[in-house]
Amino acid sequence: MTLVTALQGRNFVVAACDSRGTFGHPNVAFSSHDMMEKMHLVAPHVVVQTAGHGEISDNLLEEFRRSLTSPIDGVTEVLHRLQQFCMEKWNQWFQNVPFQYRPQVVYLISGLDSEGQGYTVPRIYTLISQAGFAPAFHRYGWANIGIPIYAIYIYGRKYRSDMTVEELCGLAAYAVSETASQDLRVGGNIRMAKVLPEGTTILSENDIRDCLTRHVGGRS
Repeated sequence: MTLVTALQGRNFVVAACDSRGTFGHPNVAFSSHDMMEKMHLVAPHVVVQTAGHGEISDNLLEEFRRSLTSPIDGVTEVLHRLQQFCMEKWNQWFQNVPFQYRPQVVYLISGLDSEGQGYTVPRIYTLISQAGFAPAFHRYGWANIGIPIYAIYIYGRKYRSDMTVEELCGLAAYAVSETASQDLRVGGNIRMAKVLPEGTTILSENDIRDCLTRHVGGRS
């Protein structure tokens, strides 16, 4: 399982996730692997995060990236192109597989759109295979995939649309860390990216540790 999350500020987006993959069913027995790469920079201002059947979602996204004949940017543009690509491949790969037996693939697509000069408009979308890859627009400022219950509670109490980049980084890191402390299906190193008008930055482990320490330290 996983926790994949994204939050938006005034003109930026923060994306975060864990790195645990689980195999088997939690009600019986399962093993975990903490080296999953769930965060992918697919355009200068767009991050796509994956959940569900990891190997299929990764392959689908990799084929999408190879299919691009020219650079693209903007979260809405990536959303529409990825949706069309996923629907075509899904119908090709699983045309003889009953719907209820098809694997689940989920993408959380977050980043900035251009308006006038520069990329300054934050938006967050999800594409879910079991919903026919219909685009879902998260207009309330954040979205979660996987084990969302603790993040929903934390964001409901703490999130504000006027928070700074540093504050949102701390909040996202805290949500992933707190979920991992309560549910063994989430864990491993936290991955995080900041999508800013000037481009996207992938945070280092030290950066994530520092922002988590500052956020947790400031909440008591």
